[in-house]
Amino acid sequence: MWDTGCRDSAETGRHDYPCRVPLSRRALLSAAALSVVAAGCTPVEDIATPTRRRFDNVAPAREVTWWTSTPTGEELIEEALAMRFTNANPELRVVIRRFEDQPSLMSEYEATAPAARPDLFTINSNAWFDLMQRRAILPLNELLTYTAAPSGDLRVPLVNAFMHEGEIWGLPFVMSIPAMYFNRDHWAKAQLPDNSPPLWSDLTDWATLLRQATPEVPSVYADPLLTPLAPWLLQSRLWALDGALSEGWQSRITDPQTIAALRYPQTAAAEGWLTTPDDPIQSLLDGEVSIAMGTVTDLPRVVASGANIGIGGVPGARLSGVTATVGGSGLAISSERDRSHQLTAAMFLRHTIETTISVPVARWTGAIPVRMATSVNDIVEPLAPMRHMMDLMLPNARQQDFFRTRLPGADAHISAAFAASLTGDIPTIAADLDAALQMIFDEQVQPNL
Repeated sequence: MWDTGCRDSAETGRHDYPCRVPLSRRALLSAAALSVVAAGCTPVEDIATPTRRRFDNVAPAREVTWWTSTPTGEELIEEALAMRFTNANPELRVVIRRFEDQPSLMSEYEATAPAARPDLFTINSNAWFDLMQRRAILPLNELLTYTAAPSGDLRVPLVNAFMHEGEIWGLPFVMSIPAMYFNRDHWAKAQLPDNSPPLWSDLTDWATLLRQATPEVPSVYADPLLTPLAPWLLQSRLWALDGALSEGWQSRITDPQTIAALRYPQTAAAEGWLTTPDDPIQSLLDGEVSIAMGTVTDLPRVVASGANIGIGGVPGARLSGVTATVGGSGLAISSERDRSHQLTAAMFLRHTIETTISVPVARWTGAIPVRMATSVNDIVEPLAPMRHMMDLMLPNARQQDFFRTRLPGADAHISAAFAASLTGDIPTIAADLDAALQMIFDEQVQPNL
């Protein structure tokens, strides 16, 4: 079995960095893509004696298809990855097909005959479990061992997002954690410490000070409650207030602590200091609020804005201290393709975690480098806050709740419940959500466990 016994050993402590350096987003992308292509093109190592023999005497397919749904603007990075792979292995080629978003990709995947599906594809950390249960994707341990992929220094929290019973079902690709971004000029006017609020109760208290000090600012806090990322990011608030969607396969949606956590944004909105825009970070950059929740992948555009913005961790739990919800996208290999295509796909996956690849990808996307061997200090000075966020949050990372990541279609129900919680009756909303997710578990998941 592929060894994933690495351990994070990041320093802890509080350091908050302003993000002031104005950089062109296009320039960042171009530099990152060029550095991917220009990096030393070392061919994939010859296959040594594998731990298993399933791929003995299998020749790599000359061409594989990669379906991807990474955000608009990252095309050059993906093209550079494929180009560098071919530069290192001239007989092999990766053909990219892009989709607007993950739902569009998965819709096309489901509508496509198995023989015409991609060899590898980008998959969200909340989508792989259903495909695993349907045996549509391969466990990667054997293939990664066979291609001599590095195993000793992968970041455990990122790998855990795609792990089930010792097997890895997606290789982390663009992974992130939640972060709070705050206007340091507003902070100074309110005489607040130069860091994000340690607790949600602190944010409540600081909101009063910010409203008094900056009456010209329309609101205080932009919450991602109505964004597509809400089911992922807002688990942090549930945990910090001692609630959760689930504990293992046991629902906690109707627990008193979860009810109280769901009520937090409703109370703050009623008090007039919480807003729920489509893009909380843009609201912050436009001066409409003083603080917003986003992810570390928002860092490049915050840096490029030139605004005096600080970055910090999300408010933490009173007891456990565990609030980091690692999420993002990984790369999966289809089980419905022949072994030669699976082998080439695995070779490409190995290629994506080479240290000469991880730095440019992180530089452009703001994603956390998958391998600890990739020094964040190499990513470029303006993104130094990324190192801080990794040091601060990754040691306390926690797998997302099963009722979010392992129930097919759960996000739609969770998003609807979160949206309704802004004005509706919280116990009723929680009971309805609990019933909907429990039905999915009973009918679609439990029979296959």
